[in-house]
Amino acid sequence: MTNVKRTSRLVAVVPLTALLLLVPPSTSAAPTPPTDGGNAKATGAITVRIEALRNDRGTVYVSLHANKRSFDDNKGGIQNAQARPKQGTVVVVFDNVVPGRYALSFIHDENDNKKLDTNFIGVPKEGFGYSKDAMGRFGPPKFDDAALAIPSGATTVLMHAKYM
Repeated sequence: MTNVKRTSRLVAVVPLTALLLLVPPSTSAAPTPPTDGGNAKATGAITVRIEALRNDRGTVYVSLHANKRSFDDNKGGIQNAQARPKQGTVVVVFDNVVPGRYALSFIHDENDNKKLDTNFIGVPKEGFGYSKDAMGRFGPPKFDDAALAIPSGATTVLMHAKYM
């Protein structure tokens, strides 16, 4: 048994020693400065408050979009959140957002089937909305109509649910 313990100790010590030999002498434990010359982009948080939900049933799904393609497809938002309504309102927060132009969209999935239900001609039966409360003529608004300039730091966006 004594031999087994010594072998175990050697196995544990050898990999650590081997790793120490691979570290160059100039490496220190100090934090590495940014490689972009100190111009790292500050991030912020977007607090989204959605009001005028007609009931507290279901779930509200919110998406943050950074470009027209993502917004038009309503798939692949750079961040997504969900919340259950309380007193006709939900609040979600998107953290670590780099300053830029973004558009938000949401659906109020009242029956929790994870989609926006529509009638036979495509008119939504459930609530929906977009940043800047933008609306399209026959369908969703364009990205540019809903896009917001988001600075670094904290930002609050107020949106209102629409029902057809």
